[in-house]
Amino acid sequence: MILLDSNIFINILRKKPRGKEWKDFLHNKSIGLPSIGVFELFLGAELSQNREKNLNSVKELVQNYPIFPFSTKSGYIAAQIYAKLQKTGQLIEINDIYIAAITLENDCTLATDNIKHFKRIEALDVLSI
Repeated sequence: MILLDSNIFINILRKKPRGKEWKDFLHNKSIGLPSIGVFELFLGAELSQNREKNLNSVKELVQNYPIFPFSTKSGYIAAQIYAKLQKTGQLIEINDIYIAAITLENDCTLATDNIKHFKRIEALDVLSI
């Protein structure tokens, strides 16, 4: 199972060339969304100038995929990731830590265009095209 970072869906929703590349690559693959990524998509839609249109696009999109929640176990994994990154002076955005924790808990691969940050998490299987 491949979990998608929100940056992939943003490019797909905005019909960017990078979104088309991802869409083609992901065709016929088993994919899901981390719940934190869903939050990021809805927040972006809420703050956008085309709020209603973008909210509808996100609602339609997320209905098509399984959503993986941030659980108690995800919380524990996230705390471990945060502590390790802080000790090495390599902290990343907290939402990215949550997304990584959900991905690790569910033994999935994370597809993202944000390789630089996610590669700091040793056990995380990161995919980019």
